[in-house]
Amino acid sequence: MQKLRYWNVAIPRPIKNLFVYSYHEDIGLKGYRVLVPFGNNKFVQGIVLEEIKEINSSIKIKSIAEILDTAPCFTDNMLKFVSWMSDYYLCPIGETFRVAIPAGISPKTLLKIFPNRDIAIEELEEKYKINEDRWKLLSFLFSETNSYSISYLERYLEIKNIQYHINYLLERNLIVLQQTDKRTKQKIQKAAKLSNKLIEDDNFLKETLDILDKKAKRQSDIIAFLLLQHSKTGLPTLLTDINKIIANSNSAIDSLVKKELIEVVEIEINRNKQSNNSLANKNEYELKLTDEQQHCVNEINNEISKKCFKTFLLHGVTGSGKTLVYIHSIKHTLSLGQSVLILVPEISLTPQLIDRFNIVFPDQLSVIHSRLSDGERYDAWRNALYGKSKIILGARSALFAPLNNVGLIIVDEEHENSYKQDTQIPYYHGRDAAIMRAKIENCTIILGSATPSVESYYNVLRGKYKLLEIKNRADNAKLPTITMVDMVNARRQGQTIGSFSRLMIDKIKQKIQNKEGVILYQNKRGFASHLECIDCEYIPQCKHCSVSLTYHQKTNELRCHYCGYTIKSIKTCEECGAKQLKQIGIGTQRVEEDLLNIFNNENIKCTIARLDLDSVKKKGSHREILQDFNDGKVDVLLGTQMVAKGLDFARVTLVGVINADIQLLLPDFRAAERTFQLLSQVSGRAGRSGNKTGEVVIQTSHGHHYAIQSVLNSDFNNIIEEELKHRNNTLFPPFVRYCLIEFASKKENLATQKASEFYNILIRTINSKKEIKQSIICYPPQPAIIPKLNDKYRIHISMKGLKNTDPQNIYLKKAIATAETEYLKHFANPNVNVKIDVDSYMGY
Repeated sequence: MQKLRYWNVAIPRPIKNLFVYSYHEDIGLKGYRVLVPFGNNKFVQGIVLEEIKEINSSIKIKSIAEILDTAPCFTDNMLKFVSWMSDYYLCPIGETFRVAIPAGISPKTLLKIFPNRDIAIEELEEKYKINEDRWKLLSFLFSETNSYSISYLERYLEIKNIQYHINYLLERNLIVLQQTDKRTKQKIQKAAKLSNKLIEDDNFLKETLDILDKKAKRQSDIIAFLLLQHSKTGLPTLLTDINKIIANSNSAIDSLVKKELIEVVEIEINRNKQSNNSLANKNEYELKLTDEQQHCVNEINNEISKKCFKTFLLHGVTGSGKTLVYIHSIKHTLSLGQSVLILVPEISLTPQLIDRFNIVFPDQLSVIHSRLSDGERYDAWRNALYGKSKIILGARSALFAPLNNVGLIIVDEEHENSYKQDTQIPYYHGRDAAIMRAKIENCTIILGSATPSVESYYNVLRGKYKLLEIKNRADNAKLPTITMVDMVNARRQGQTIGSFSRLMIDKIKQKIQNKEGVILYQNKRGFASHLECIDCEYIPQCKHCSVSLTYHQKTNELRCHYCGYTIKSIKTCEECGAKQLKQIGIGTQRVEEDLLNIFNNENIKCTIARLDLDSVKKKGSHREILQDFNDGKVDVLLGTQMVAKGLDFARVTLVGVINADIQLLLPDFRAAERTFQLLSQVSGRAGRSGNKTGEVVIQTSHGHHYAIQSVLNSDFNNIIEEELKHRNNTLFPPFVRYCLIEFASKKENLATQKASEFYNILIRTINSKKEIKQSIICYPPQPAIIPKLNDKYRIHISMKGLKNTDPQNIYLKKAIATAETEYLKHFANPNVNVKIDVDSYMGY
């Protein structure tokens, strides 16, 4: 029997510990996925981290049941990265690995047991120590021809602790485990390819076609079609594609195979292949770089060539050609035989960016995001693992793509708060984690934005990042002119119609008459924010969340935008019985109706497409809407944040912001920064072609605010100065690390009690040492801004780690970890969920 080796394995469960398992073969397992026994009669997937050289011989060690991979899924660098993420975000390492593995390749298996029939059952008693229960198990297996699951054997044979006996028999190679594999696999289809002689010998080809034209026209057509496809791709052609062009071709294909003129082979289909309907129409690599762009490319490529860690903040105004800088840097990286990772904030918002990259880098790009099917995600993951795709583009989860030899990481729109994961552990920030992966991979990283985050720009000021600037738009285009409409004065003067000022209506009308494109931005979907009784001011509320229900006129529904709870709209007040309910607030549906009514009254034909979560539920609908707008079939594109970024249409000459104050009035220390970013980004959609001047009209009731003024004056430095001054005075990031601990329970008093117990432990820990006390500010438990979500009451503890006394975040992490350990040991309750959110972005 081979000597056992012992391995530390991370299990994807909310458990801090690693687990030791043995394996009998003399092979390295670091970075492999394995199937291991865990708990009572369960097998789970684990990730092997490292070999354990010394082991306590008195401890019973279970065996690894099965190796799930033929090669490691995780390189040493990826293992380091996941370990760092687990440590920094205070998340169990197994849970972090769970996020790193696509759902489609997690084992959904039923293990079955076979006896090792290479060993005669008569020899078992002589060679092995077999007790009564093990003999009962082996006798049954040897007497049967079928295989059986562990749960069936336990029930049928009535053997207690059957897993212990199975492990014993496995270690001695007396039984074999087999998976009924239900995992996602490669998609294989049949395809046809021409014989080498037809391709290489022109005379033979001509003779063959002449003969087939006379005797078998369908066979001749098939060969002609295969020749055309071969000239385009050099690859075999799917039989399904042949049948689409040449009907009833199966018998003709069989005849050609018998004549050895073609061969039918099986090929792997890439389910991750992008749409043929491209929103991009040119190869941007062929464009000439401006002097500013060339300077940025030179700086970046110089660092890429060194293969060393370097962080660039690429600050370029909207339409300045940051994507072109990315393209040239990617080209250089690929020329060195290295791979590239590109992160975008929300993949559904950037189909145009994907198409632009696909034109320049055909068949080299795979996309990873949450909306892919298991099969599509599996293909993208394998493409990265085996080097078929040198470029991976995706949302934050693409960070875990198993790319080898990474030379460049790009974080586009690095300021976007959607890079922060706040719905499931680990609660990581995609941009910050990308910087750490670049450090581990020892490669260059570009953070790109027209409106960089305060944190990133602060790191420039401190010398941590290198700033690259593009101050001018490409193609001789000019920044749009921005006009502010004071809606308070406009209403007083009778210059409003519904949700529009007269000025904006006139501008839209002018653009439609000129056949130019208009984008309208309203960061609220639905028809009205809510309904309100005129008599008693009653507002219909979600029964699961402490928020009002949004009114959707098209479906006549009241809907919660947090949990999805929906009811039919009411006509009578449920409190006082009054029959008059007014609509409060304006959503995208209301804006659409207002605009159509205005233009119908003025006999102006206007086609409007709405782009929000309600209008793009169907797969592919988002791309269809953008395609229609690009083709001029739609005059006005109206939407939420979906229209604020990632769009580059030359025909857009007007952007209208219906209400600039929605984001500004939120109870969030980042509210002013986000308002500036959103308004600047959506304004940048206008006038991106040098042939047409862009205009922006911003409707606001708070035009005096520094965020609005900074947008009007295109003054990025002003917003940075104001925000840094404000946050330094009030102790918010980037001067502190802001951590939020949430306690959620269906029982409000239970959530409050557990939060208080945790807080008391924290305070004792903080007060235990002077250096800890000087480095942490901890606020008493308070109800969340939205106290109830999805039937759970939420209590928050806020903490701030002062960077000037604890730059490495040692004391804050230690205080939380110590408190969590004691809480779990003495106070934890299964009916209370505890969420520890490091570098929190929670604003609700």
